[in-house]
Amino acid sequence: SICASSSNKIIVCPGAVDPLTVSATGSYAADFLNLLRTDFAFLCCSGFRSNDGPTSNDLDYSQVKAAALKNTQTSIVLSDSSKAGYSSLLPFAKWEEIDYLITDSGLDQEIYQSISSRTQVIFADR
Repeated sequence: SICASSSNKIIVCPGAVDPLTVSATGSYAADFLNLLRTDFAFLCCSGFRSNDGPTSNDLDYSQVKAAALKNTQTSIVLSDSSKAGYSSLLPFAKWEEIDYLITDSGLDQEIYQSISSRTQVIFADR
């Protein structure tokens, strides 16, 4: 709402809107993102394991996240440390494809070591 009344140009991604996250999902959204090149992609995840990468519980979200990652210069995953031991059905990236993981200092040291060898980990609460 704030951006709509500013001088910023707003581009709306098509697709089915998830009322819980108020975000566009599905193949229409993924196809649209494949047309764009962005500087940054901020992504959340359902879980992540230190040996794999971030995952999603939903096929529609996985498609959108994979498209966003493919077409951005800098990819950033935002997740609290409680999701470190959980991995859902659909991985959308490997840690080597992610530029930054932003999390909290509750991240287990062993998991930190594994992930930080493949992407930069930033602790938001330090």
